[in-house]
Amino acid sequence: MRVADSAATPAASASPSILPELTRADVCVAGAGLPALLAAYLLTRAGHSVVILEESALGLVQPGIGVARMTSVPDLSWREIVARDGAPSARIAAHSHAAAVDALEAIVRRERIACELERIDAFCLVDGGAAGTRRELIAAREAGIEEAEIMQALPVPGGAWGPALRFPGEVRLQPLKLVQGLARAIARAGGRIMLGVTPAALAPGDGPSIVTAGGQRISAQVVVAAHAPLAGGRLEGTSAPHIAHVVGVHVARGALPQALFRDARAFPIDASLLSHGRGAGEVLLVGGEDPPGDDDHTAFRYLALERWARERFPGAGEIVQRGTVQALPEHDLFALGCASAPGGAHAAPRGGSALTRAVLCALAIVELVEGAGTPWAELYVRPRNSAAARPGAG
Repeated sequence: MRVADSAATPAASASPSILPELTRADVCVAGAGLPALLAAYLLTRAGHSVVILEESALGLVQPGIGVARMTSVPDLSWREIVARDGAPSARIAAHSHAAAVDALEAIVRRERIACELERIDAFCLVDGGAAGTRRELIAAREAGIEEAEIMQALPVPGGAWGPALRFPGEVRLQPLKLVQGLARAIARAGGRIMLGVTPAALAPGDGPSIVTAGGQRISAQVVVAAHAPLAGGRLEGTSAPHIAHVVGVHVARGALPQALFRDARAFPIDASLLSHGRGAGEVLLVGGEDPPGDDDHTAFRYLALERWARERFPGAGEIVQRGTVQALPEHDLFALGCASAPGGAHAAPRGGSALTRAVLCALAIVELVEGAGTPWAELYVRPRNSAAARPGAG
């Protein structure tokens, strides 16, 4: 369904009570990226009438970087998390990551979404060599990840790896296929998706509502703003994103194990396989984000990623893909406002992959709307005017 936003009187020049109404719903979701669609799906399943507004297209995800994997392996090491927040918070964070993986798998199975979801192992290199790997294993087990283990050699012929941690039961999938399947499931449940409509601001008045850039009003008890934090009733743009880079390296089909690989040292790098049809071989996607404040030249990042891939995957062939995208900060994933809390709330899980954080945000938003409790929401949800996110999310 596509609804073109009209060029009506701008929202700022008209009273919210006399703006033309476009529709009514229990919940209005501003944005149609993967986190927003997940939240909308869960809310429709909970019995709410939901309308989604999106100014461009469905599923604006980061192509090839972090989106084809879902993992509980944190951005920080478990050792850092335990030292910073304590073992109890680390256990809640680990439990939430595992719950996010299970929740997404359940959605995919229930809705029969053909997104090539597969449970596979994740292997992770950490600082400190053998001693650092042992310390990381101890911390992971303090966080309750009993199945973690040390691998002295990885199932990669000739690769320069050394000891690494193995985390079983992680997930890889095709995110754009997931987005399409979620959109169909939302429509089947009665949700409405309106493309070409730009949400602009919350509108107080006779009842809570959101105003579009074209001057139309959507009445809704709750507004979920994806990638657009609420500030003084306005849907503000996100803060400066990180820059992320990816290279795709051709490999022979079956030459590498179906697994996720993470090098969590100075320049964190993630790698996973992407199939391209029978007989066409496979592509090893290798990506990493620039550290905050780092303005290294893109060409140097490509060279670093290619060098890393060839050292650890000797069978790697020609480079078939290079790309640079903006990776949104996790604290900008979701903001929420409603009649009872005009200041809004904000869900911001840290750690795991972008897809893991998206599912956690969606679960947190549903909890805020429903008033139901989850054991990890206190780690991720805070009022919009609080100074910092709660610790412990990894």
